[in-house]
Amino acid sequence: MKNQITLMLKLLLIFAVIAMRPMAAMATSYTVSPSGYTSVPTSNYTVGSRTYHGNLLQAKATVSGSTATFTLKKNDGGVFQNSGTIVVKYDNCSGSTVSSTYYNGGIYNPTISIDLGFTSGSKKYVVTLASSTSSGTIYYYTNPITTQRRLHLHRHQMAQLMLPHLALSVGPVLQTMEAVL
Repeated sequence: MKNQITLMLKLLLIFAVIAMRPMAAMATSYTVSPSGYTSVPTSNYTVGSRTYHGNLLQAKATVSGSTATFTLKKNDGGVFQNSGTIVVKYDNCSGSTVSSTYYNGGIYNPTISIDLGFTSGSKKYVVTLASSTSSGTIYYYTNPITTQRRLHLHRHQMAQLMLPHLALSVGPVLQTMEAVL
């Protein structure tokens, strides 16, 4: 009977330690969708008195760690002749601004990077572009890109983190229990 109780207590302690420490062995990564360039928006998007034009821009996102870099391209592969501002917004053209950056004209693929430091779930981003022309500013937008946070449990990391902790925390407790029993 004493051996059965000891075994049950050992198992209970092992499960308790595992339940308390799973986050320590989890790695975070982010995925993006679509994985390549977005399709080109087929219509304009109006926010107040500002019209964002479709039918021009595509964007793709690449992720390194918790940083997403959005790369723009024109649907005809042409150069961005005019300078302007790239703005990343949440959800759609009327969403709040995440980040913005100025770019010089004469380049093919202007970029902007943002921190994806969100803790769970997914976020949708739209990239807008304000192109400065001689007749004023013209606004464009891309279809949305979704980023999702993923947690990965690595067994070897879990074992490395738990075994020393388990040995340190369970050993003295078991010795005390065995002495009592």
